[in-house]
Amino acid sequence: MWKEAPAGAFFRFPVRLSAFRHATPFRMHAMKSDPTDLTLFLAQSVVDQPSLVRVSKRGPTVMVRVAPGEEGRFIGRQGRVIQAIRTLVRAASDPRERVNVDLDAPRKG
Repeated sequence: MWKEAPAGAFFRFPVRLSAFRHATPFRMHAMKSDPTDLTLFLAQSVVDQPSLVRVSKRGPTVMVRVAPGEEGRFIGRQGRVIQAIRTLVRAASDPRERVNVDLDAPRKG
């Protein structure tokens, strides 16, 4: 069901009212997902070689390992991509759990 938003409303375009029916606090809590699964999906979406993405969880930190040479693509310019991934994972995880996403780069020795 589509309706025009009333004058002075937040939305300035036709809004589907049933879209907001599902966003109750109870349902939002039930929609919380595993941070490792979401991080894996987002990391595979960013890089050129998604089959080489590995995700592991060490305490509250989700570590992501990508193919050699893909680190820059995963981090993004001025860290914007990895910061966006961190924001999405924190928003989708349980609010009582503090989750951080970090790049697990191989050690150079």
